[in-house]
Amino acid sequence: MSSSIPSDDVRPAYLSSDDAARYLALSVPTLKRYRYQGKGPAYSTLGPRRVVYAIADLDAWVAANRVVTGGAR
Repeated sequence: MSSSIPSDDVRPAYLSSDDAARYLALSVPTLKRYRYQGKGPAYSTLGPRRVVYAIADLDAWVAANRVVTGGAR
């Protein structure tokens, strides 16, 4: 007997480059360029060609690049 978790209840911890780009509303080439320039979100490599992004790292990168303009004085 195997137990399975319904896919609707599971949020992946890691996203592929394609999914990470979609999550950030960026193009895949832009995300790749940021990776090579060292200014994108943290990532992990799984083998020589597989790159994955932790959702927590994507959220942290967005938060770290937040710009607040104007506002009440």
